[in-house]
Amino acid sequence: MDIKPGASLTRFIDDLLDAICIVDREGRFIFVSAACERIFGYTPKEMIGKAMLEMVVPEDRAITLRAANEIMSGHPKLDFENRYIRKDGQVVHIMWSARWLEADKVRIAVARDITERKQAESLQAALYAISEAAHNAEDLPSLFQLIHQIIGKLLSATNFSVVMYDERTDQLSFPYYTGDFRERLNCSKQP
Repeated sequence: MDIKPGASLTRFIDDLLDAICIVDREGRFIFVSAACERIFGYTPKEMIGKAMLEMVVPEDRAITLRAANEIMSGHPKLDFENRYIRKDGQVVHIMWSARWLEADKVRIAVARDITERKQAESLQAALYAISEAAHNAEDLPSLFQLIHQIIGKLLSATNFSVVMYDERTDQLSFPYYTGDFRERLNCSKQP
């Protein structure tokens, strides 16, 4: 397949927010649009010839291979999701729309970065889980521990504390704390 679109088509493709990728039968990129650099962090020149699976998060490689095989068997995928590792090491969530072009023996796909949506979904799920925990908790210490676990799924929460302020006494209390904070607080209590 000759992948040399005309100048006006190239400008149009390069202005798209979604990336366009063409992958050969062996799973190597043979064409990528300029949006790939924004999404994956690699320039088009760096991606051409690169094996697609090298960039896929290891846990997603098996499902990605299955999807690629289904596409090459003539079954287009319109909303396949997986995760890629950007050049800077960050993980990006991608939604793919892809099909096999039998005449050219290539997969052509459109990649949409859905990382922000996935993060918003995770945050919403965490807020719901915290709400459920607050409703079902038998006491505050167990609630704080559940909140710590829920937040720990979203971000590093090794050093986590709950601080309560009493307006009447103008005092802070620490009913729950972990990690280095626990050690520092215990050390400050010693004479």
